[in-house]
Amino acid sequence: SSAASDVYKRQQIQQKENIQSVLVDTIIQQPYTDSVIINGRSQASRSVTMKAEISAQVKSIIKEKGTTVKTDDIILTLKKDDRALKVKELNQRRRQKQIEYSAALKLKKEGFNSNVRVAEALAELEAAKASLERAKLDLGNTEVKAPFDGVIDRQHVEIGDFLSLAQDMVKIVDLDPIEFEVFLSENDINGVRIGSTVS
Repeated sequence: SSAASDVYKRQQIQQKENIQSVLVDTIIQQPYTDSVIINGRSQASRSVTMKAEISAQVKSIIKEKGTTVKTDDIILTLKKDDRALKVKELNQRRRQKQIEYSAALKLKKEGFNSNVRVAEALAELEAAKASLERAKLDLGNTEVKAPFDGVIDRQHVEIGDFLSLAQDMVKIVDLDPIEFEVFLSENDINGVRIGSTVS
């Protein structure tokens, strides 16, 4: 029995000598964010290609390609030619037609004019007003202004070019904000939510 006891003690000593030390760490639950790398392209949130609203020659280019513009900044100017004179002439014509219409009304009240003549005078006055407004618009369109804050992306004209109606002049893009169109696989789509943080 003492031999068995010695064997047992030797086995215990051997087991103690064969024990290896182990490092232990306490694991604490923590939030985990998965990351997905995706490909895509950036694009302007809006863009517009400005077209000539009148036929005219390019007089000057104030803002060139790559320039930042603010709303109502003058980008380029077109030759006015006789447009200012036309506005002046049509303004005089409107005044004349206003006087004729007032006179027709006065004569009708006194019994010397018919309703037909008053209606004709009114129609002539309205036509003169419409012609004047068109001429003012044409004169105003000799200054091409930016419709919104942005960057001139393309310039289709040079000084001296003669523009026909609806011809492309410049393209303006709005880069604030920039939109990104990205392509996601079916495996990754479930991990994306509105409001997710991206870089």
